[in-house]
Amino acid sequence: MCKAFPTTLKGPALEWFTSILSYSIDCFETLSSLFSTQFVGIRSHPVTSLSLLNVKQEKDETFKAFIDRFSMLALKIKNLTHEFFLQYMATTLKLGPFVDNLCMNPPTIMHEVRLRVVNYIRVEEMRDLRNKMCTEDRQNEMKGVDKETIQKGGPNLESSYHLGIQDMPSLTCQGHGSSRKPCKQILYPCHGCR
Repeated sequence: MCKAFPTTLKGPALEWFTSILSYSIDCFETLSSLFSTQFVGIRSHPVTSLSLLNVKQEKDETFKAFIDRFSMLALKIKNLTHEFFLQYMATTLKLGPFVDNLCMNPPTIMHEVRLRVVNYIRVEEMRDLRNKMCTEDRQNEMKGVDKETIQKGGPNLESSYHLGIQDMPSLTCQGHGSSRKPCKQILYPCHGCR
């Protein structure tokens, strides 16, 4: 059996085997013991539910990325109960609307947790898309203002239109006088103007 063993080895295991001194192995038990001692660190260890407590949502990590990482680890844990899964998830996530929702309305089945996760991921992706679009719009507006300012040789009061300042409604009702703003441009009209 000792003579057939090296034919099953590859890479580092074969290199280790060829480095063993000749005639230093007297039986298969000795070979097995040396092999196990040499490669004990490579052997995969079972993942326990306590491993989930080491998974923390990073500062800039998205909810989706965290859930993917957390779920992949949770799948490796045998006999993980629904209650422990929820408890560990709520403990390791950054505080936010999802954790608040879990605490206020604890789900009763895993399917309900999955549905909530999908909904919150959808909201996160929509917010990210909207923020990206708003940032691009602001950058484009600022580029237009900068070009206009450079071309005219200084700041232009009309360029404030690009920033939306003219479109800002008044905060309080100014009435219906000739020099006053009409009610439809007022953010908080008085009771009589509503």
